[in-house]
Amino acid sequence: MPFVGHVSRPSANSVVNTLRLALCKQEDCRRCRSQVARGRRDCEGFAGLTDREVFAELLRSPGQRSALFVNLLSFSGKEQAGALGSYYRGKETRFFYLNTGEEIARVELPLWVAESEALVDLAHSLVYDQVRRGDGYPVALSEAHEQAVVTAADREQFWYLVETMAAERGVRFAGSAKAFSKRLPWV
Repeated sequence: MPFVGHVSRPSANSVVNTLRLALCKQEDCRRCRSQVARGRRDCEGFAGLTDREVFAELLRSPGQRSALFVNLLSFSGKEQAGALGSYYRGKETRFFYLNTGEEIARVELPLWVAESEALVDLAHSLVYDQVRRGDGYPVALSEAHEQAVVTAADREQFWYLVETMAAERGVRFAGSAKAFSKRLPWV
């Protein structure tokens, strides 16, 4: 069974930025930025555009999906070189865009799902089935949202545990003033 994430109304611009990079004739982005004042930037037409807007034009039929894309955040130099790089290595994600009939959604997949065409196809069909049954939003997520209620007592217990664990380890725990004010009644 594939494990996926569903992003409703995504604001990402990963694919758009890749298109901008492909159009750029400069070897150095700093040189390209200096051309802005002269109105010569080749990639300027993509400024402010989201992936969702691009795929709204490309994915015309409900149920249609894009190709798989690599999540470039997992490959940036800092993460790969540092401690996070060793943690995320092998846990990279892929994504595709899906016309749900109501909107363009982003579906994110762990690498082990993305590497299997059969699992990608299964994930695609399951997500599309869920959004059709849920009038544009996956039924399973709607149900989970209804079940996931955090009561005031639960929240208070959580913060008590955090503060206790911090004190046991000799860590001074000081949340924000805003968070503190939310936990204390005014009257």
